[in-house]
Amino acid sequence: MGRMRSRMRVTAEERIAYEIRRRIALGVYRVHEVLPSERTLAEEFKYSRSTVSAALALLAREGLVIQERGRGTRVLPPPLPSSERPIAIVYPRGLSMLAAIAPDVILVLDGIRDVFMRSGWKAELVALGRADDFATPETMCRGVEDLVEKYCGFVFAECTATIREVKELCERGLPVTVANLEVPLDVTATWVDHAEPTRQAVTHLAALGHERIALITRRPELYWYGDVLRAYREAMERVGLKPEDELIFEAERPDPESAYEAGRRMVECGQDITAIVAARDVLAWGACRAFAEAGRTLGRDLSVIGFDDFSWPAGRRFLTTFREPCYAMGAAAAEMLMERIISGRREIEKRELKAPFVLRRSAGPVLTPEQTSLHMTPLHYGSVRI
Repeated sequence: MGRMRSRMRVTAEERIAYEIRRRIALGVYRVHEVLPSERTLAEEFKYSRSTVSAALALLAREGLVIQERGRGTRVLPPPLPSSERPIAIVYPRGLSMLAAIAPDVILVLDGIRDVFMRSGWKAELVALGRADDFATPETMCRGVEDLVEKYCGFVFAECTATIREVKELCERGLPVTVANLEVPLDVTATWVDHAEPTRQAVTHLAALGHERIALITRRPELYWYGDVLRAYREAMERVGLKPEDELIFEAERPDPESAYEAGRRMVECGQDITAIVAARDVLAWGACRAFAEAGRTLGRDLSVIGFDDFSWPAGRRFLTTFREPCYAMGAAAAEMLMERIISGRREIEKRELKAPFVLRRSAGPVLTPEQTSLHMTPLHYGSVRI
């Protein structure tokens, strides 16, 4: 999808206003509570009192706070009374299904809901387009007209299956945000750059002495997997290694069995692979199983780095990976929607969140034949040595 960047130039008072607005949304500054003095805020933010005063005046114009002479600046109740329409937290498939096949969406939904619960804003989970175990007849929507009729703002927990609805709501000028945007779409959203972790993974493995570094991914036309493939090729060249097509393997689906089949092809390819970069932890899962059956020991004669830190539950004990900030992307998307409803702002903003590197035992240095002959205790997953 390429790197997304914010289109807004932000002034000092807008940055201060954003942070205070965020704290109000999270409940750090509660309704009717008096904010810290301008002097205290100026010292904290390291700006002048006049800049802080301008930021508070901006929030007052938005109706978020009231400035009272001699009494300070006080937080006002949410601008959406309980009698008005709530916000829709939109997801495209059944939650019971998502919990099994897309746990990232569940984490995103948790982040969204927690922000609205803490802030006191009324919000409802909305199943769009099909029956759902968690939806009631009142929260079932079959299209954009239903959404517009029932709700005042919309935050989507990713939108790969609801692109048409997102576009139409945006075209109508309604407040919309997307959490964890994975497709190229001109909408206010949170997102994570999948290319950068891939570059870091290749660089880390090369620094450990690996030269035969393979990639397990999915078809490049799907979602962000094209970014992963490009980043892998770029990083291999940057560290002085040849990004051979024979080292790139695709899984048909994002599940352990498809990854296992790709892992079997890795084992059988005769490329003497010593390290693997996996576009998802679940892909690392299947690949590790295939190499374990071939007698390879994870962390000793095979190093693996994944991405997400949730799609292989057992792997969280030992798999080096990058933790996808799903919860944080959901929370930030909810905050962005609240800001837009309060301020009436319509400019598109893309907010990138970083995926932190989690170093565990699955990535180690290339060992000499003498070192590999020493007894080392392998890791286990069930009855499979990995």
